[in-house]
Amino acid sequence: MMEHGVYIVDLEMKAVPRSAKSRLHPMSVKSNKHPVTLNSDGSIAEDSKKRISRSLMKKKAVNYDDYIVTIKYSNPKFSTKKYESRTIN
Repeated sequence: MMEHGVYIVDLEMKAVPRSAKSRLHPMSVKSNKHPVTLNSDGSIAEDSKKRISRSLMKKKAVNYDDYIVTIKYSNPKFSTKKYESRTIN
């Protein structure tokens, strides 16, 4: 069990077009030393998955919804705790 917080990880993202007839090409992107928010069970937080994927896709992020995206990480190194912020109205 991991501590909920920000980790520095090596990422590998694979994106495959949803349709086999699509003109889009599959892509694979690797990134070293990328900051990621991990939950206590070791999974990437849902709110940051899409943000990370879109930043790795760069210009092709326009077609993000046309891809099936999977992200794997390795070598997690703890960076800092994540504290929930509250807004007071």
